[in-house]
Amino acid sequence: MLKGEEFFRLPVTTTGCLGDWFLVLFPDGATEVLQIYYVCTGTPANKSLALSKHSCPKAGLQYKEGRLYLLVSKGCVRTAKKIISRHVDDWLIRLIVPENITLKNPKILYELIYVGAPFPAASVLMPATSCMILVQKPDGREATIYNRGICPWIRENTSYILPGYTYKHWIDLSEVAVKPGTYNITLQVNCIIHKINYRTEKVESLEINTSVGVVFELS
Repeated sequence: MLKGEEFFRLPVTTTGCLGDWFLVLFPDGATEVLQIYYVCTGTPANKSLALSKHSCPKAGLQYKEGRLYLLVSKGCVRTAKKIISRHVDDWLIRLIVPENITLKNPKILYELIYVGAPFPAASVLMPATSCMILVQKPDGREATIYNRGICPWIRENTSYILPGYTYKHWIDLSEVAVKPGTYNITLQVNCIIHKINYRTEKVESLEINTSVGVVFELS
């Protein structure tokens, strides 16, 4: 963590090059993967400085005189209304309440980010099953939403999932968020990702089973 930015070192190795990959989490909910190389075999030019495309703030990596530096610009920061993160095994789950959320546009962003070692994924014939979203309204009543978009569906038969892979989905609360006040959202995540194991010639299942919640005001 540096000045509100989170840097996750990713387990990536590049043939012929020494360096690091980092997933950067920004306070407005944006994410970006930055790559920096110290030295590459047979390549005279090294990528010793990497800057994000994000502008406010701008993050970066620098390799100088044998040291790795994490960089964050000063004086300009955009923040979300609230961000809740849950680290489960090789996955990072985030619920992001944007700064401009209103009753007219009551949407929160869900992200599933992979931070483990690369693996080839297999598609399945049917899309992922619906996950439950439990909503407690300002009047104390509860409502349940079933959302099929929570789990990614790998549509290509041999998609290579690299560290930093991010699946995003907007959760629309317009059917239940009709009055101003405090809303308590609990997301029950139960996803299965299919991994191809070429050594055993089998398809293995990676299960993500957890819950994550967020409380915020709507007006």
